[in-house]
Amino acid sequence: MKKLKLTTTFLALFVLALAPKTWANCPEPTNLQAFDVTPDKAVLTWEAARDAYRFAVKVVNGPNTPAFGLAAVTDAPRIEIRGLVPGGEYLFVVKAWCRESLQDSDYSEWAVFRTPDDGAAPDQGRCAPPADLKAIDVSPFGATLKWAAAEAASKYELEFQAEGQTAFNIVLRETDFRLDRLSPETTYRFRVRSYCPEENVFSEYADWYDFRTPPRSALRIRPGTTTPAAAYPNPADQRLNLRIPAIADGQRAVLKAFDARGRLLLETAFTAYEGQAEILDVADLPDGMYFLAVESNGQRLMEEKVMVTHR
Repeated sequence: MKKLKLTTTFLALFVLALAPKTWANCPEPTNLQAFDVTPDKAVLTWEAARDAYRFAVKVVNGPNTPAFGLAAVTDAPRIEIRGLVPGGEYLFVVKAWCRESLQDSDYSEWAVFRTPDDGAAPDQGRCAPPADLKAIDVSPFGATLKWAAAEAASKYELEFQAEGQTAFNIVLRETDFRLDRLSPETTYRFRVRSYCPEENVFSEYADWYDFRTPPRSALRIRPGTTTPAAAYPNPADQRLNLRIPAIADGQRAVLKAFDARGRLLLETAFTAYEGQAEILDVADLPDGMYFLAVESNGQRLMEEKVMVTHR
């Protein structure tokens, strides 16, 4: 019996050794950069795997710079560092923790940045903030934020805030961003700034743009009318929004996704809310045509054909 157990254990270890190890990897962060560098502070950013949810950052002084050391943990791929000195040289590294692999990455390679001499300010040159900020498709539970592309910009930092709440920031390459799960009759505001790679600077922020979501009653269906089902954007790349007609707040429903051959690829239950789009993650689905169906209490509430096309 002992020999059988040992043999089984050996075979299991042998198979694991031959199996691909990519499933267990948590890639180290890349593209470490310092922005908004002033004589006494800087904003450090990096890029990480999609499932990375926490980061450890180490910052140390370089040659001919007073002693400085910092170790911090953050949930966002950016952190502001204060207490630097004018004309100093600093180095920083980052590592990540990933949800899927349940592991942490190695530390990245060291990145170097320098603070300007006292009194010097970052030169923003031709890096102009985006123009024509607006909110469209505003419903009680969502809105799409848009702005015009800036000439020298390669990406944008969006800052969004609900009335009386803490703002959140996100860096995007697109010139629009869909917000869902907002609250009815609530005032929101957002602003955007450009990042210009040639000058390696962020622009000033554009002026705040304010908008207010309508009351929940704006979604009520008038007698004799219906609200059509919708799946957007179509084609979809990373996520798909589903607007489901004739559904009540708190109603349980089931979403099913079939491929072109009629095979069931996805089935998930969710709690629906009237007028609020449901978000379906399609990032891992192969390119192709899909048939979606939403059912509740034995009734089919919607049927939609959608295309998934990854850019």
